[in-house]
Amino acid sequence: MPRRERPLDTAAGPVQSFAAALRQLRASAGNPKYLQMARTTGRSRTALAEAAGGDHLAAWDTVAAYITACGGRPLEWLSRWETVRDAVREARVHNRIPQHGSMERPGTTTDPVKATATDLRALCIEFALALDTAHNGLRAVSKAGPSPDLVGVANLTVHRSGIYAYREQMLMTASPALVAAAETAFLAMIAVRDAVRSGTGLQSVDYHKVYHPYAVAIWQFRLAVRGELSQPPIEPATVQRTDWSDTERCPPGCRGDESA
Repeated sequence: MPRRERPLDTAAGPVQSFAAALRQLRASAGNPKYLQMARTTGRSRTALAEAAGGDHLAAWDTVAAYITACGGRPLEWLSRWETVRDAVREARVHNRIPQHGSMERPGTTTDPVKATATDLRALCIEFALALDTAHNGLRAVSKAGPSPDLVGVANLTVHRSGIYAYREQMLMTASPALVAAAETAFLAMIAVRDAVRSGTGLQSVDYHKVYHPYAVAIWQFRLAVRGELSQPPIEPATVQRTDWSDTERCPPGCRGDESA
């Protein structure tokens, strides 16, 4: 017998309220089993169940898959998901904890060097999260299939991620080395956007030709941030990868390699 989902307190916050709405959508679809939803969408049943768990806000592509499996229209939910995402980000900024366990909030320290490092770390995290949101949103747009305004939908998806605002902050406040890494990652994401705008499918060689450089660029940005914050470098093996391109999770020949 399937395990019953734990009750949600919708008054506890926007994440719980959003999760409750997803559960209502699933109930209206006849409560399909998560295993069935996973087979339909290609997402893991654990990820789909956690999307409606209320512990955290799932990535947009997971939420979009959940909605699709329940017969809903993902784009009709996008603005609601974005509102919750923005609320979560705001809460994270106001309550972020500096390194070494200090409970001192940014702006209250008397050490300007420490305050600057804390603010930079927060900005870099938000920049990376916005890139991830834009990329996941573009994947959802591609999965949704042909659209009479594919260019407009893709552009709006990137705009709503908040990446343009974080890019401006990076350009004006970060070091030249960090700006270079951030701009490379941003432009790599724009290449993904352009591929999606042209109707390129996620399984196509043309998509993978732009996706893998994006995967490398986002990891290079993370490594640049670590260097900026005086953290030791990490290697792909540290996070159980063969390299930074993400090709190990792709089928042979995904980039059209002749050797595949």
